[in-house]
Parts: sequence; structure tokens; C-alpha cells
Amino acid sequence: MKKWNKRLAVWLAVLMMGSSIVLSGCSKTDTDNTQNTEEKEQSTEGTTEAVTLSEESKKAVDEKLKKYQSELVATIGDRELYMDEMLFYIIYYEAQGDYEDYYNQVYNGIDDYFWDMTDEDGVTMREKLKQYALDAAICNVIYAEQARKLGYSLTEEEIAANEATVDTIISGYTEEQIVQGGIAREALLKSYETLTLSAKYSGQVESEILAGIDEEEIKAGIDKADYEEYQTEYLFLSTTAYDENMKAIDLSEEELAEKYAIMEEAYKMIESGMDFDEVQAELSKKADVKYSERSFNPSDTMYEDAYVDAAESLADGEYSQIVKSNYGYYIVKMIDKASDESYEQAITDAVSAKVDEIYNENYEKLLEDANVVINHEVWDLVEMGTFTLNEYEQ
Repeated sequence: MKKWNKRLAVWLAVLMMGSSIVLSGCSKTDTDNTQNTEEKEQSTEGTTEAVTLSEESKKAVDEKLKKYQSELVATIGDRELYMDEMLFYIIYYEAQGDYEDYYNQVYNGIDDYFWDMTDEDGVTMREKLKQYALDAAICNVIYAEQARKLGYSLTEEEIAANEATVDTIISGYTEEQIVQGGIAREALLKSYETLTLSAKYSGQVESEILAGIDEEEIKAGIDKADYEEYQTEYLFLSTTAYDENMKAIDLSEEELAEKYAIMEEAYKMIESGMDFDEVQAELSKKADVKYSERSFNPSDTMYEDAYVDAAESLADGEYSQIVKSNYGYYIVKMIDKASDESYEQAITDAVSAKVDEIYNENYEKLLEDANVVINHEVWDLVEMGTFTLNEYEQ
């Protein structure tokens, strides 16, 4: 069994925790192929100290850096993007791809090598993440140049934070990987300057868009009745059982009576003033009584009629008698019969969608004006997934 390289996980977590800066607004509609940040950060145990390079390795990295600095990837208006600045984006997406490969093998049982898997359009993950890297680099360069035009620069605190982040990234590599990728501090700092300036401009644009949005107009287009919601909590004891072939079987009258008696005991506890979760904790010693909360629109059809009917008969703070459903016994309590949570979330989502729409329109105009030209003689030679040899430990 291959295992995840902990050294790589160290700086992968740093990249993921800083992803709001890394792709600052350059991924408003992107969907990258990564697991959530929380899962990734769980792989950061066993951090390691920085690698001390031999003189021979330092020389090799310096030579590679000079080579990268001469390899033009794209022209973006008057700005030139060289391979040294692309380095960050390559290792960023390589790390995500390598994690996906590991995750799919270990947790999903997928043996096909991730990088060569294809999507519904026949595009490999290798090609897709390579395009993500280029798109993100171009976007950040465009935004950083806009920031410079507005007079933005990095503060001493931002420079220090970037230096600390870059040092942590480099510390996550082995000497072999540093040499293989030509991972130079100078190059990563250059990228982080662009990233930080890009984030400044992105933040200003988003603030201006939000200031110009009429939230009342958006609210007028949302019917509150469509988002009527009940917030409830409940205790539940299942009356469903299964045989050795996982086929549902009916309980005997005696078994049903025993379960009902347990719920009667629960009801008495509630009448005495105990909270639902306290009752569940007490009864869990003798039966598998479940406690949970449930929010739903009364017109939804996904929940049992018996549950919905019981909830509809309750006022805030009231609880039902024992309710028999097809699957077990409930006791339902109404927390809030006029919850605005779904309605407010719908407004938030609509505002966010409008911001994204305007934001993306603005970026498309900037992108068109930038007249981006890709140097395929250089970029086509990059093979994502092999650049820094991010392999697993055997």
C-alpha cells in the first residue's frame, strides 16, 4: 500500500489554507477537482524541518531558475509571464492532483491513475489542471497589473507573511524534488507578490459591485412563501428490522409494544422538563433512540406525512404526542414555525450570484483587452503531474 508523503502534505495545507489569496477571485466559476480543505488539512501531521541543500543542488536550482526566467509562457498586454512565475501554479495544482490520486486509491478504491483519467468530454485530469494553472496565472497577472495602476503595493507585514509562507512551502520538499522542479525561493516570492496584489484588486472590485447592488430589488424577485420553513427537533425509535439478507421484516406485537413503552417513557421525561437531547442520552442506555433536528418546507414531499402533519399542528415550543409512522415512533417539537433562515439564505445566494455575474463580466472585459498570447513552444512542453516528482513514499 502506498502512503501519502507527509512532507508534501505540510505545504499543501499551507497552499489550501491560503487559497483565497492563491486564486483570489480568479475562480469565481471554476470547479477544481479537489476534496475539501478540512480533509486535506488532516494530512498535515508529522511536519518536517527545512531541507538543507548541498552546494551541488543549490547550483542546479540556480541554473534551472535562470532557464525558467528565459522561457516565456505568455504575453498579457505589456506584461510578460515567464516560467519562473508559472512555477507556483504548477506545483499548486500538481499537489492537488497528487492528493486526488492518493485519495481515490485509498478511500474510493479507484485504481486508475488520476492524472490520466478523463472527464465526460474526454479531457484528462492532467490537461484540465494544467489549464487551471495557466488560467489562474493569467488572471492574477491581470489583476495585479490593475492593482499597480491604482497605486497598490505590498505592506511590510504582507511581505513578511509571503516570505514565511514560501519558506514553509519549500520546507515541504525533499532535496530531489527541489532540484527536479527548480523550486527557488526567489521565483515563489515573485508569484506571491502577484497573488497578493491580485487579491487587493479583487477585493476592491467585489466591494464596489456589492455597493452597487440593490438588495431590495433582489428581494422583490423572491417570493417568501416559497421559502416557508419549519424548524423542528425530534426523538425517533425505529420499528424496522432486517433479516440476514437485509430484507425488511415485521416486528412482533410484543416487540412493537416494548418500543412504544420506551417512547412513553421518553414522553414522560419531556413532560418533566427534560430537553430532547437529554432524554436521548438517558434512553440510549436501553434503546437506540435517535435525536436530531429537521428543517423543512411544509410543501416538501421528502418527509413522512405523519411527521409533517404532527409538526403542522404545533405552535412554537410545543411537542407532539407519540407519532406512529411507517418506519418508527416520533416525538416532534416545533422550534420555529416561521423560520426565515431559508428565505434569508435565498437572498444571500441571489446577491452572491449577481456579484459573480458582474464580476465575471468585468474580468472577461479585462481579459479581452489584455490580448493574451500563449507561447506554445514553451507551455506545451510542460507535463502536469511530473514536474516536481510528487510521488508517494513506498
